Amino acid sequence: MNKLSKETYKFQIPSRFEIITFRMTTEVMNLLSGTTENKRGDKISNITLFYDLLSRMAVNAKVSNDFRRPLALRPGQAQYSELRLAEQWQMNRTRLRNLLDRMEQAGLIYTNRSLVGSVMTFPSVLGWSRPDKPYIRNPAFFNAD
Repeated sequence: MNKLSKETYKFQIPSRFEIITFRMTTEVMNLLSGTTENKRGDKISNITLFYDLLSRMAVNAKVSNDFRRPLALRPGQAQYSELRLAEQWQMNRTRLRNLLDRMEQAGLIYTNRSLVGSVMTFPSVLGWSRPDKPYIRNPAFFNAD
């Protein structure tokens, strides 16, 4: 990734949704109300970073070809790369991994890192609806297919 694109990365928001229902604990709210510092010393709100992750979530079953190998995703999952996130967010991988670990410990996300492709699941999302679509219960939360 070139320097210009790193500097101009715009954090995404989950704009495809009309409604998103979350399970929020006090621990989650405290984590999301905090900030994380990037390499340049900028403080980025954790909710901005979580929204950026959430914007990558699949709303339907699909095959993701975003990285080297195709990977089947279920609704409520996203394929991700720590290297790409670290570049986009201007963080070193240690700081990024610590943040993802804190999000996982709080119950916001669940990560499964593998050589085939890393997958993030959003167990904190109970369900969602999109414009003109019915409400979908998150299979990751309700253990349904």
